[in-house]
Amino acid sequence: MTGQPLGGVVVKAVPPARSEARLLVPALLFIALVVAAVASLGAPLITSVATSFHVSLGSAQWTLTVALLSGAVATPVLGRLGAGPHRRVTILVTLAVVVTGSALTVLPLPFAWLLAGRAAQGVGLGLTALMMGVARDHLPEERSAGVIALISVVSIIGAGVGYPLAALLAELGGVRAAYGLGLAVTAAALLTAWRSIPEAPEGRSAHVHVAGAVVLAAALSLVLLLAGERNLWSRHPAVAACLAVVAVVLLCVWAVIELRSTTPLVDVRAVRHPAVAGANL
Repeated sequence: MTGQPLGGVVVKAVPPARSEARLLVPALLFIALVVAAVASLGAPLITSVATSFHVSLGSAQWTLTVALLSGAVATPVLGRLGAGPHRRVTILVTLAVVVTGSALTVLPLPFAWLLAGRAAQGVGLGLTALMMGVARDHLPEERSAGVIALISVVSIIGAGVGYPLAALLAELGGVRAAYGLGLAVTAAALLTAWRSIPEAPEGRSAHVHVAGAVVLAAALSLVLLLAGERNLWSRHPAVAACLAVVAVVLLCVWAVIELRSTTPLVDVRAVRHPAVAGANL
């Protein structure tokens, strides 16, 4: 199977061994399901977290917001790293971060550590694109398109499955029990990835544009702050308006950085394509 040309050089993807190939598709689907389900655990547990940790509902809401924020920032960065020769290592390290975050949510630690754990869990959202990349490079062309579509569907299912399971476990055993499920399945996902994910094709290179990543992280942080702290608009409208302006400016600066970069995190020019623009409107 021939991969995409990189820098004028056609990279040939080496298919995994037959025994590994049998495990690859289930592994990709399982990992995509797990990271989506674990990242969504915050939503059904907000009230339980507020009660268990004696914090306001607004503060408890951050258990969801911080996961979405870290996922939004991690997705382009991991996508760029995954385009290089160290995709397997990137996947394993990211899952190790998610497992560590899951452990923080289970341990009897203060609320700040729970938020840190949720942020680490959210990083896993960036793995969905890498699962698609593995399918593209290591499966026959007649199978890869269907598997990529399945990964996308499974990610949505994962978010839906996480809601009722988390709510049920929180009702039966408390917040720690619900997050304990997250620790169990993320550890299983890490073991699955270590066993099944093949090395990336040779001849690739990847460079993360640090300036673009930092500006994007700052802009998305402000956007999610404004979206998550709804009381800010009613109590401090001037501050909220200023933060909104800063967020817009940062996004514009980020777009300029990406357009000028030879190795952008996100190909901003692709937005001009009618198919891409139509899908995001």
